[in-house]
Amino acid sequence: MNKENKSLAIVGVPCMMQALLKSEIFNINIPSLNNVKYRIGIFCMESFSYESILKICELLKVNIKDIRKMDINKGKFFIYTANDEFNIPIKEISHLARPDCEVCYDLTSESADISIGSIGSPSGWNTVIIRTDKGKELYDSLIANSLIESKPIEDVKPGLSLLQKVAGSKKNNCKKHVTSRLNESLRTPNY
Repeated sequence: MNKENKSLAIVGVPCMMQALLKSEIFNINIPSLNNVKYRIGIFCMESFSYESILKICELLKVNIKDIRKMDINKGKFFIYTANDEFNIPIKEISHLARPDCEVCYDLTSESADISIGSIGSPSGWNTVIIRTDKGKELYDSLIANSLIESKPIEDVKPGLSLLQKVAGSKKNNCKKHVTSRLNESLRTPNY
């Protein structure tokens, strides 16, 4: 095991960013977590387990060994192989998402230093939300070193209004699912 003090950047979905923030707040003192310098969160409506991905591959008649990339965009789940593109509407597979995703309010990784996702941006671009001073430091460094290109969100379509609409929808659906679970005396997160 390498015991050098190295800075880490962790990229993950909102629930991962929440766990990292909580580990910092409650100082659980796990050495590798003490080395996390940046929390980079990705937008997430729902996620799928490996078993669910296998079921999606079965529906699309794709061998999981042939997959090069997966993506969710414009209401569809995409699978790319070396030669083909396959897709299925999210509505048809949302029942395969992790059950706890329906009680997650966080679309945009609110606990991260920087949040990134495609919602609100034109094809080929990502929306970036800078949430902390550390996040701004990282973003400014990337710009200064010409590692990324940047445009103000006000200058792109569909823009911030779409992101706010989708994020609001996720929060509202979360409230409905939490209320339903509470009425059934089921486990729920405490927000």
